[in-house]
Amino acid sequence: MWYMMDHTRASPSGPCVSELDMRHLTKPRGKGYTMRLIAPEVLVGTGNPWTGKPFGREIKLGLNTRSHAEAVRLRDIRLGQIRQLEADALAQRGRRSVGRIIDLSPESAAEWRQMREEAKDPDSIDYVLTDKLEKAERAGFGKEAKRFADVVLKGKLPLAEALEQYLEDRRPGNPLGLDPLKPATMADVRSSMRHLQAFLRALWISDGHRSAEQCGLACEP
Repeated sequence: MWYMMDHTRASPSGPCVSELDMRHLTKPRGKGYTMRLIAPEVLVGTGNPWTGKPFGREIKLGLNTRSHAEAVRLRDIRLGQIRQLEADALAQRGRRSVGRIIDLSPESAAEWRQMREEAKDPDSIDYVLTDKLEKAERAGFGKEAKRFADVVLKGKLPLAEALEQYLEDRRPGNPLGLDPLKPATMADVRSSMRHLQAFLRALWISDGHRSAEQCGLACEP
């Protein structure tokens, strides 16, 4: 993934400076912090709002600070903004989004949740995300935006994702040492889940999302 490229600074004694969060950060001696990361493929060649030039294969942004804490805060904000630029670019290609609203797919929600969990300052991510979800709601995607927020901000799992995670944990030879399920049992579990989803879908429609909140999962109507 584009956000996994690290620039970790080595100490003079050899080991990495593990106590500092240097993900996507570099700091030349005597200068301020710079943010560096591989550009999302969809952004290459499009306009970079910070430089006025097209994005290249790598994004390099000066953060204009020598404070590590401030550099981390600014980095997290920029990551959220870059993620939104990526979603907008994908939307223009006709993928899962309409117009200029955030990508509300389950895959996007999982990426935002991971980015938020890894952020030094999750509030900066929340600020960007809340603004985008409000725009999606005003565009008529209120239900989808609420479900997206449930996954990202409340840590809820879609039922389909929870099911696959459970079946993976119960496969033969699973690393958890759990008793494996037989193929027939797995098929029964999937069948039962379909009935449960249909039931929750009916409650979702008739009772204002009460079912998803009560079961603690983001159901998929």
